[in-house]
Amino acid sequence: MNLASPALVFDVPDMQTSSDFAQKHLGFQVTAASNTFTVLEHEDHGLRLIFGPLAADAAPTNFRQLQVGFLVTDVNDHWERLKDQVTVGDPVQTLTLPTFREGYFQIADPNGVVYRLMAFVD
Repeated sequence: MNLASPALVFDVPDMQTSSDFAQKHLGFQVTAASNTFTVLEHEDHGLRLIFGPLAADAAPTNFRQLQVGFLVTDVNDHWERLKDQVTVGDPVQTLTLPTFREGYFQIADPNGVVYRLMAFVD
């Protein structure tokens, strides 16, 4: 498995506050943003932070969802390899954003930690 370009994805009540904190205190820079997500990267490593909105009624107070995302070379191959071995979400889905399209699926460990394997698609 070739894991590349890790990203931590956080659904948060206020994306701007989280983005500002990461920039000010951790040295991240915004590389992409819209009203539905903000992507930050750090020049020293490949880790990306992605903040998305958490709806007020989506989770209990003080709950934070964490997804550890990995950009992989062939998301469909990884789906075929993992679908019968681990707890998986829906089969590979395509998310279309203004600047790119992403194929992805999610797996979860026994404790509920969610990993999103994704690849850019045409």
